[in-house]
Amino acid sequence: MSLRPKMMRLADNVESLIPAYFTENPVNIDDWWGYKYFLCFENTHKVICACKSQADMIEALQDIIEVGGVWDGNYFFGKPTEPYFYTN
Repeated sequence: MSLRPKMMRLADNVESLIPAYFTENPVNIDDWWGYKYFLCFENTHKVICACKSQADMIEALQDIIEVGGVWDGNYFFGKPTEPYFYTN
């Protein structure tokens, strides 16, 4: 059984949460030798997540969906699922 349909379905869900796209050919591919699946920001094309297998990408996408987004430096992209996400 192929994991690709599940991975693509999860990627679509992540793309609705954050300004990102799923690809197998990122703009800066030379920096990611050995990786095959990428999640990148739409505006900067910066790689958010790089994985070598479909199973690893599925796990990473599920984590992003569970948290509700992704951190990039000091800023959170997405919609946090925890009600007290921004408080300590």
